[in-house]
Amino acid sequence: SETVAFGSAANNLCIPGSDVDLVVFNTPKGAIHRISRWFRSQRMVEYMEVIAKARIPIIKLRLNKSPYTVDISFDQKGGPETGKLIRSILKSTPTIRP
Repeated sequence: SETVAFGSAANNLCIPGSDVDLVVFNTPKGAIHRISRWFRSQRMVEYMEVIAKARIPIIKLRLNKSPYTVDISFDQKGGPETGKLIRSILKSTPTIRP
């Protein structure tokens, strides 16, 4: 599998309190549950919510002693594709960067 960061943090557009968005590609069926069980078994998660029945299933988590919340989705190419578009817009029009 391959993990890709996208969203505001990946595009240097984050503000305080922004989350980190990750997508994992080429995952087997049930990966959301296997990955969430692994995080729990490692006792490295301060907070975790598994939203398996959503249109885009995700795991929301915060690692121990981390100020960042991470959203992990699976096999969703839309986020990284939008990120490429945003980066090209920022490259051609840098004055729109906050």
